[in-house]
Amino acid sequence: MQLFDYYLAVIASHNVIGFLNILLKSLKRLNFDFSKLYLGDAGLKSEDLIKLNKKINIINLPNKNQNKFRTQSIEYRRIIDNRVWFLKKVNSAIGGLPILQLDTDTYVVKTDFSLIDPESDVVLTVRDVSKGNINATVRRFKQYITHYPNLGVVFWNKPNNCITIWNEWERLRSVISPDKSQYEQNIFLHVMESPIFKKIKVQKIYCCYYNSYSPSWLKKYDSSIVHFKGGSARDKSQRKPNSAWSKFLEL
Repeated sequence: MQLFDYYLAVIASHNVIGFLNILLKSLKRLNFDFSKLYLGDAGLKSEDLIKLNKKINIINLPNKNQNKFRTQSIEYRRIIDNRVWFLKKVNSAIGGLPILQLDTDTYVVKTDFSLIDPESDVVLTVRDVSKGNINATVRRFKQYITHYPNLGVVFWNKPNNCITIWNEWERLRSVISPDKSQYEQNIFLHVMESPIFKKIKVQKIYCCYYNSYSPSWLKKYDSSIVHFKGGSARDKSQRKPNSAWSKFLEL
């Protein structure tokens, strides 16, 4: 699979406009067709919208916030709660074609997604969970989880086969008490335990290839997508990548 096989689904508010501009810069560098980018407006300001590529498809989301807020805050969670609604809107617009779900603070380094099995319904980018670093979010589950998904990058290869998963994701969001951290991942782990999830074809690929959150991985694993997630990847303002990432990617 290649970048060009996908329609992109990205949610953004003014809070992350700096990261959005960096993501768009990476796509422009790769000659991506911006008419295949669907941007969920979760609180962009008029000046943000004016500067966007005119080909980008804008979808107004139900929950918005134009102010600054912290990750995992209530404001953040309300914006994240747009996710399933947004994916359904994008899927309806493009008629079931492959969707690449990206967090705003990602950067596409190259177009090669050759590790992806095109026959899979969904491809999750995961990391190992060992007994030594297992956190409270994962510990709550009945069965021990060896691979923990990060939802900053998800490949929905066959979205129509995943609508039942999206419905379950939305249902569980309304009945599960929010975790203090990893809000979205926590709910999705519950989805993964459901009988519905076990009916679809899932491929798991280590984060180092398509959801790289360490500069040292870029050359070691020839990463295609990086993710500036967590405080260690950002500058003090939390509004742009830190100097290590900037140096590697020549931002």
